[in-house]
Amino acid sequence: MPHSNPQRDKAINFHLTNSISTTNIKKNLKGKERQPNFEKDLYSFAKKSSKYKVELSSPYFHGPSEIFVNHNNQICKENQNFPDQTYSEIPIRFTPELPGKYTCKVIVSCTEFCDIRVFTVYGTAISEGSWAELDFCCAVRQTVTQDIPVINKTQDDWTIKAIIEGNGFIGPYLITVKSLSVTNYPIIFRPQKDQIYHSKLILSNLQTAQKHVYILRGVGESPLPEETINVECTARQPV
Repeated sequence: MPHSNPQRDKAINFHLTNSISTTNIKKNLKGKERQPNFEKDLYSFAKKSSKYKVELSSPYFHGPSEIFVNHNNQICKENQNFPDQTYSEIPIRFTPELPGKYTCKVIVSCTEFCDIRVFTVYGTAISEGSWAELDFCCAVRQTVTQDIPVINKTQDDWTIKAIIEGNGFIGPYLITVKSLSVTNYPIIFRPQKDQIYHSKLILSNLQTAQKHVYILRGVGESPLPEETINVECTARQPV
C-alpha cells in the first residue's frame, strides 16, 4: 500500500479550490483571515505513525486486522521498525476450498483521520489435476471411442485444449465446458496396423491451468472381413 494517496490529495485540492472560489475567506476565532494553507493542514497526514484497520470481504482471504504506517516513510508493524520506503506491505493469505477464481475487496481505513483505500485482490485456485491409464482394443481400420467427462462446478465457462502425443489416437483440439455442467471429451482409437500403440493425452484447462494426463494403450487386432462374397462354379472348373 503506498503511503501517499493521490486520489485523496486530488479530492482535497478540488474541495479547497472550490471553497475559495465560491465563498469569502473565512475568519478564525481571532478575527484573522483563514489562509488556504491552514485549511489544507486540517487534512494533512499525521507526523507520527498512524493505525489503519484492514478488512477483507471474502472468507477465502486472510490478513492482519490492522497495520501501522509511519508517514515519515517508515513502517511500524507490531512495534517493529523497517527501513525507509514509500509503501507498506499487507500480507494476504489465500485459502480456497475448490478450484476456480476468487475475488476479494481489501478495505484499509485510518482510525485517526479520513484516509480510506480499497484494493481488489484476485486469486485463482488450481487443482492438482489427475492421472489415469486407458486401454483400447480394436481391429485394424475400425474405431472405438471413449468419452472422458470434464466436470465444471464453477460459474465460468472453460476452454479445454487437448494434446495427443503418439499415433493411433485422435480427438478434437478444443472443447468448451459450460459453467455448472459436464462435457465429454471423445478420444478415438483407430489403428492402421495390427500392433500395440502407446500414446499420451493431456487435457489443459486454459482458465485454471489445471491439467489431466491420460496414458493411452491401444491394441490393433487383425482386420475383420469387410464383406462376404459367394461364388458358384462347377467342380474341377476354374472361375
